[in-house]
Amino acid sequence: MRRWAIFGLIGPFVGFLVFVGLGGGFQSHAVQSSLIVLPFAMVAGIVPAMVTATFDRLLERRGVQQLGRLVTIALVGYGAAYLLMLENLFETTPLISFEYRWGLIGAVPAVICSWLNKPSIYSTQPE
Repeated sequence: MRRWAIFGLIGPFVGFLVFVGLGGGFQSHAVQSSLIVLPFAMVAGIVPAMVTATFDRLLERRGVQQLGRLVTIALVGYGAAYLLMLENLFETTPLISFEYRWGLIGAVPAVICSWLNKPSIYSTQPE
């Protein structure tokens, strides 16, 4: 249960921070802009976060080591970030232009959440 909370709450927020960083940050009115955009980022980021959480759980159950799991989850998060951009394939003039760096919006939070979710040496019961 902890995995879903970490990916669902921390993942979209970290994705929002990566989005702001890739976009050059807010030039002015940073607080107001953040308060307006953050709820949309949380709603838009929940589906990719749950997809990566599912793959993280599957990899953990298969016994994949931590480094291999982080790399695989980064790739899954990178691909999951483009789930919301699938609509651009069918538009004549895309709302958001395709750039490879936008995949980092999903990859960076996926790795951070997976790393936060690593099993503790003190835990005695599975998740």
